[in-house]
Amino acid sequence: LSGPPWVDREGTAILDGGWKLIENSTPAPGVPAVELYDARRDPLDQHDLAAQHPETVARLRGALAEWRAEVAKVRLETHPAGEAGLSSDEIERLKSLGYVQ
Repeated sequence: LSGPPWVDREGTAILDGGWKLIENSTPAPGVPAVELYDARRDPLDQHDLAAQHPETVARLRGALAEWRAEVAKVRLETHPAGEAGLSSDEIERLKSLGYVQ
């Protein structure tokens, strides 16, 4: 059995002005790196509109880049003592969530 289509995928999404942009950093086979949906008309993300709206894709990708830069400024450094007692799986999970580097 295979899991849902979002399992083993990693990405970031932003909603703005009725648009939803998804940047897939680890897309599944056949899934584009960037997807754009009209969140008001297509709440189930059925119709990717990225090719039809490149200016919206560029604007939202820029907003995500700005957000990432702001997050990087305030991200806490990993302290070795803070990882004591954690398994490698737990540490990787915290890293994937952005809590540690």
